[in-house]
Amino acid sequence: MDQQIRSNLPVTNILLESPNMVAIRRMKEDQKKKQKYYFDTRSFEFSLPKPGEDVVIRIRLWRQSLTRERLISILGKDLFIW
Repeated sequence: MDQQIRSNLPVTNILLESPNMVAIRRMKEDQKKKQKYYFDTRSFEFSLPKPGEDVVIRIRLWRQSLTRERLISILGKDLFIW
């Protein structure tokens, strides 16, 4: 496909469709099917836990980042030379 200038002017449908649009659509569909196939080979469904079975839950807690001033206020002295 050739590059064309973008504008607000009306454009005919002939200019919007390339001659090999069917081949491009088919190629995109094949690419989509291949991507789904490779994704699905690594994925699996989890079974529901049975009553009494141990379940591990990972929780990530947010921590405030440490700045030099905050570290000095915690430790009470300046250990770093920045």
